[in-house]
Amino acid sequence: MNIIEFLDKVPLWGILVTSAVTILLSTEFSFLLGKRARERATGKRKIQVAAAMGLLAFILAFTFGTVASRNNNYEERLSQLFSSLLKFFTPPGW
Repeated sequence: MNIIEFLDKVPLWGILVTSAVTILLSTEFSFLLGKRARERATGKRKIQVAAAMGLLAFILAFTFGTVASRNNNYEERLSQLFSSLLKFFTPPGW
C-alpha cells in the first residue's frame, strides 16, 4: 500500500493524535534513559542532553523516512517517464 493512499484514508485528527502520542512517548523514554544514565555517570551526562538526543533521533528518523519514501516515488515516476519516452521514440520493428 502506498503511503499517500494510507494517509488519504486516515483522518487529520488521527495523524495529530498519533504524532502527539509518539512525541510524548519518545520524550518520556528519553527522559527515563537520561535519568538512568545520570544515575550511572558521575555528572558527565546531563538529563537535558539525553532528552535532546532522543528527540533529535526521533526527528531524524521521521525525516529520513519521509525522504526515502519520496525518493522511491520519484524514482518510480522517473522510470515510468523514461519507459514511455522509449516506447514513443522507438521506431516500429525494433
